[in-house]
Amino acid sequence: MKTIFLFFISFGTLGFAQENCNYSEKDIVSIFKHINKTDASNIKNPEVRKNDFIHNFDTIIRIMNCSDFEIQNGNYSKREKRKIEDGISRTLIHVFQSAPEKILNDSTIDLFKKQLEISNMKKKTLLNALSIYKYDNSNEFGNLKSYYSKALENWDISEEEMGY
Repeated sequence: MKTIFLFFISFGTLGFAQENCNYSEKDIVSIFKHINKTDASNIKNPEVRKNDFIHNFDTIIRIMNCSDFEIQNGNYSKREKRKIEDGISRTLIHVFQSAPEKILNDSTIDLFKKQLEISNMKKKTLLNALSIYKYDNSNEFGNLKSYYSKALENWDISEEEMGY
């Protein structure tokens, strides 16, 4: 019962932080702790799992759209930075596998470019996720091909870096 109460209190304050786009570093760590738990879960229902990934992705996008979100210049411990980076990486891989159009679109490509420029994302995070996406789709990107090419260009990733 105590755990449930703490869960609701945590997400009650997160809702306030999201509305004001004024996350504390403690809020960010808590959000990514939750993201890492859901992304690493072994839910048997694929639809529920996909919905969790998309919810996590939408949360990350909301956070990245906040001008005060800074990973490298924040007062995060190395461990906390790693949790944030792992949450972003894991979520991108899963979303590329289940709903790549959420990433391969103009606004997300541009947002990730900005995040790379201000060091909130690492190139290797995008490189890994794109490599898996490319492998899974055997270079058949359908209507996302132009966005895939734009992502490579904007994120300064070459086909050679991905292998395959």
